[in-house]
Amino acid sequence: MRTLIAIGVGMALYAIVVLVLYRHSVLPSWIRVSGPLTLFETQRVPAMIDRLASHRRFWRRVTDGGVVVSGILLVLSMGLVVLAGYLAATRDVASEVNRPRNAIAVPGVNDFLPLAATGEIVVGLFVGIAVHELAHALLARVEDVDVDSMGVILLTVVPFGAYVDMDGEEETATTAGQNRIYAAGVTVNLVVAIGCALLLMALVASSVAAVPGLAVGSVLPGTPADEAGIERGDVLTGVDGVEIDDEDALEAALADANGPVTVSRDDGESVTVEQSVVVTGGPEDGPNAIEPGATIAAVNGTAVATESAFAAELAAESDRDRDDPAVPVTVIDERGAERSETIVPGAFVTSVVEDGPLAAAGGPSGESGVVTRIGDERLDTHEALLGVLGEKRAGQTVTVGLYTTDGYEEYDVTLDANPNGEGARLGVTPQAGIGGLTITDFGVGTYPAEDHLTVLGGSESDAISVTNTPIDRLLGVSFLPFAGMIGLFTENFGGFVGSVANFYTVTGPLSILGGGVLLAATVLFWTGWFNLLIGFFNCLPAYPLDGGRLIQTNAEAIARRQSLSDPARIGTLVAGAATLVAVISVLLVLFGPMLLGS
Repeated sequence: MRTLIAIGVGMALYAIVVLVLYRHSVLPSWIRVSGPLTLFETQRVPAMIDRLASHRRFWRRVTDGGVVVSGILLVLSMGLVVLAGYLAATRDVASEVNRPRNAIAVPGVNDFLPLAATGEIVVGLFVGIAVHELAHALLARVEDVDVDSMGVILLTVVPFGAYVDMDGEEETATTAGQNRIYAAGVTVNLVVAIGCALLLMALVASSVAAVPGLAVGSVLPGTPADEAGIERGDVLTGVDGVEIDDEDALEAALADANGPVTVSRDDGESVTVEQSVVVTGGPEDGPNAIEPGATIAAVNGTAVATESAFAAELAAESDRDRDDPAVPVTVIDERGAERSETIVPGAFVTSVVEDGPLAAAGGPSGESGVVTRIGDERLDTHEALLGVLGEKRAGQTVTVGLYTTDGYEEYDVTLDANPNGEGARLGVTPQAGIGGLTITDFGVGTYPAEDHLTVLGGSESDAISVTNTPIDRLLGVSFLPFAGMIGLFTENFGGFVGSVANFYTVTGPLSILGGGVLLAATVLFWTGWFNLLIGFFNCLPAYPLDGGRLIQTNAEAIARRQSLSDPARIGTLVAGAATLVAVISVLLVLFGPMLLGS
């Protein structure tokens, strides 16, 4: 919140200062100001554009290909935006990606534009906008269309838009010429995006490596790691002298410990971590409703400090009394107050599904509880439940132990077929964890430095398989800013910036440049990404975007070819209808879950 306030105050002060200078005629005549928007405009086409436009045949051939690609993207974008609108309208809540603030390209506000990469993002956004409009101007001159003015619009210091004003003269060009003019921006954006991606892959593959150790991407508040002073950006290299390089190695080293551990970092310093079993999530009500942040200090009087010790003691205690599986535990809340609770080991279920096999056998439909066993097999987590059901078959009758707020009951359940695959269905909605509780005895989340590096270096990634062709390597780079939000990796990638830079090192001949290589890679990443985004966005079938203009121009040409009356009006109506569909779909994506959700 402090960051957002600082950004807002800074933008407001900038707007006030620039507006005052503009009102007092201090700024040059080619700068105009309107609130937080600053317009840089020129009515002279750069001589370089006219020189480039002299190669008419080359540019026409290039943009003829761009017209075809733009047409394909136009159809694809129309389908995707309508599908996204439909999906958004049928959801109760917004997804991580389509939150309204993520439509705003402001670092620190947008979830996948990190504040630490503001400089690189501004460069990438400016290049994407600039080359798009310059391409329109270039093809206008190729088609002998005059350009009246060109301009760039800034939202304070962030590029907000740009334009090329041809005063409608482009309509005097042939249909093919108009198509080239409108598709030129998209064509150049895509060329720049692919070029940046290839350069980025070459640079990363030859000169960037992940630092050995476990990269700390997050630290849960109140956990042992947090208390010991471990922070995001740290690289952990060892536990009690045992080297670690990933999360599995860390868990193995911690499992062997029985008390405080000494954790080494790549900076040569060590910290002592006092392990304890901290609840990080769990049921909101019913059995095992222990608030996140609480510490489980003992199981039936036996002190526990690690996940493995907690699981072992819980399993031993639950085996002692089948009819009363609740195990007494000692809990310490975030304020340090100690109290007695009970935990029921098993697979926590948020509800017994109505009309499911368990409900049909007499189970409490709609209630939460803990499935403690199936037959003679005791359960401890939802994974154990799924594993047991995977070995059962439809029509088989089993005894199911269920613990609810009313106590423990057993039901003879005839299982159904599993509609999602092999095995059988019990008719419950399970929740992850031991009895629905997720716990940690350390408290760090790893940053997927190696996974990101694999994609950035152009290597194949098992997480990204869309077309099963080399195109997936380019798509992988474009997915990275929101890879964590859509579940490809555990975190998004926003560049080699801030604490993330600690996870990488520069190797090879370019190591003499040090952090300059990481800076260059980040600029290439965001420049390519914004060029791809701007190109694809402008293919949306909405006027006055390029996609909408292409629809209008070609609808009008078809109407003229069919000798229909008033082709211009037909083109306008077709473009208007497409625009309406696209706008409604986009609004549903951004606000549908908020307005239509239950």
